[in-house]
Amino acid sequence: RIDPAGRAEPIPEAPDCVEESPAAVPHAAAVVYASNCPAGGTDYDIWRANTVTGARTQLTSGPEHDYQPSVTPDGKWILFSSWPSNVISIWKIPIAGGPRIRLSPSQGRRPEVARNGQEFLCQIREPAGLWRVAVLSVDDGRVIQEFPQIPVTSVVRFSPDAASLDYTVSIDGAAGRLVATGAISCRRR
Repeated sequence: RIDPAGRAEPIPEAPDCVEESPAAVPHAAAVVYASNCPAGGTDYDIWRANTVTGARTQLTSGPEHDYQPSVTPDGKWILFSSWPSNVISIWKIPIAGGPRIRLSPSQGRRPEVARNGQEFLCQIREPAGLWRVAVLSVDDGRVIQEFPQIPVTSVVRFSPDAASLDYTVSIDGAAGRLVATGAISCRRR
């Protein structure tokens, strides 16, 4: 949080809780994150913390394991991975909390919202199928494009201009950075 003099100081941790995967909320003094408060254990929910006051608000609850939050650039939506009925999928909720809206067509994980706020990068698969990297619509979860040539073990991110995907891949122990453009061509960077 920011103290009255404008200096950054850590928000005190909640006792007996694990807090992870923070994501900044654009245009607000807030972050969202996954936490196992107040019950502890392996049941995680999505929370929002005010970075000025340190006040925390629980946004999801229940037996699902909610984690990996990503916030839209307009600060209106939080996308996150969740495990309802032991099937991982991607959902969204309003920044203030509210009903969940499912986005992934089947199974999905690791959402990252693009700077344009209209699409998100993730991994999807059909039941018992192979995971694959894809870009989906933030509005309705429609698959915009899949990238089967990108290994799901890679760290994948939108490029700064969101015109391509940057990812790292290890080949014979050597890491390289590759780029997948909208035309799905790859080149080593």
